Amino acid sequence: MLAAALGRCMDRRLVIVGLYFSVGIANFLSGPSLWFSMPDQVYLILIGQSILGVATGGIFSTMYPEIIAGVDAEEFTTR
Repeated sequence: MLAAALGRCMDRRLVIVGLYFSVGIANFLSGPSLWFSMPDQVYLILIGQSILGVATGGIFSTMYPEIIAGVDAEEFTTR
């Protein structure tokens, strides 16, 4: 809901890029790496999964109008 509201007052593509960046952070937290000396704790995985769920929902709710605009374009082809 927040992402869709941001998409109304900002460029939607910029919001989508920011949400994909947060998905990258969530994936980093969901799989703690020993290379970065991160602790292998359950709370980090839960935080990562929470961020992933919120960001994924935001991506789909923000991207939906972009998909509809692309399909409704006059030069849309099925190739």
